[in-house]
Amino acid sequence: MSTDYDCWKVEEEAVSVQAVIANLNANSANAQKLLLAVLPTLERKMDQGSFKAIKQLQGSNRMAVITAPEKRHPDVLAKLDFILPGYFR
Repeated sequence: MSTDYDCWKVEEEAVSVQAVIANLNANSANAQKLLLAVLPTLERKMDQGSFKAIKQLQGSNRMAVITAPEKRHPDVLAKLDFILPGYFR
């Protein structure tokens, strides 16, 4: 989830930490809604063998997780392996 603020431009509004955090929280909520809507269909297609593009997706989220390795919970990594196969090994 990226944020982009042009606060360096004189004519743009100043950006506060609160605004950035609010934007990140909103992005997080939207990402969760998207995943809840998409993953059941994706899983069904994979189980049926009708989704052939999964190999093409490998590595597409490279650098998407910025949590320090020592802070990553093994159970969460196991779940992420579904959408980022082999990324954390």
